[in-house]
Amino acid sequence: MPYTCQVCFKKFERKNWYDRHSIICVEKTQIISRRQEIDDVPSSFHMYQLLLNMKMEIETLKKTVARLESHDKALQRTDLKNNTRLLLPIDTFYEVWSTLFTVVPRDIYNIIELGYVQGIINIIWGAVDENSPLCLFENDVMVHCKRDGWQTITKTLLRIAVDCIQTQIPIVFETLCPELSDDSTPGFNYDIYIKNITIIMTMPPNIDAFMKSMFKAV
Repeated sequence: MPYTCQVCFKKFERKNWYDRHSIICVEKTQIISRRQEIDDVPSSFHMYQLLLNMKMEIETLKKTVARLESHDKALQRTDLKNNTRLLLPIDTFYEVWSTLFTVVPRDIYNIIELGYVQGIINIIWGAVDENSPLCLFENDVMVHCKRDGWQTITKTLLRIAVDCIQTQIPIVFETLCPELSDDSTPGFNYDIYIKNITIIMTMPPNIDAFMKSMFKAV
C-alpha cells in the first residue's frame, strides 16, 4: 500500500522513505510560508512613503476645511452687514459712549457678589437703552461706530468700555464704600475686607474673558 504525503501528495512505496520525506516536506513548507509572510510586510522605506502620503493628504484636508470655514464666515459677515441696514441710525457713537460710564457703590457690591468680569459686563449692559450705540441683533452684539456705522463688537472696542470702568473701581471702593473699606466704621470686618479687596484689586482678566461674558446675553 503506497504512502501519500499530506503536504505535496507525493506517493511512496516504503514507509521509511515516506517518514523522512514528510519531515523535510513539512519543514520546507513552513520555511516558504514564513518567507511569504516576511515578503508581505512593508519595508521601512515603504512605510515611510505611506506615512508621508498620509501626512500630505491630512494637510490637504485641513486646508480644504479651513478654506470652507473661511468662506462660510465671509458669507456670514456679508449677511450680517446687509442685515444691519435694518438697525435704525442713531447720533450716538460707541467710541464716545463707552468712555462715559460712572461706577457707583451698587456696582461695587455687584462685582463682589457676581465676580469681577460679570460685574463689569453688567455695568455695561445696565447702561443700555433704546438710544444706546450697543445692542443685540440677530444673535450678535452690535455697536454703532463713527466710521463704519453698526458693526459686530470687537475686543478692541470692548476694551474701551472695560478700561473706563476698571479705572473707577478702586476709587469708588475706597471713597464711596466706607462700610467696606474704612476700618473705623462700626461693624467693620477685616476678613471680609481682605476678601473684597482681593476681588476689587485683582489682576484684570484677559479681554477674552469679557468677550465671552458679553455674548452670554445673546
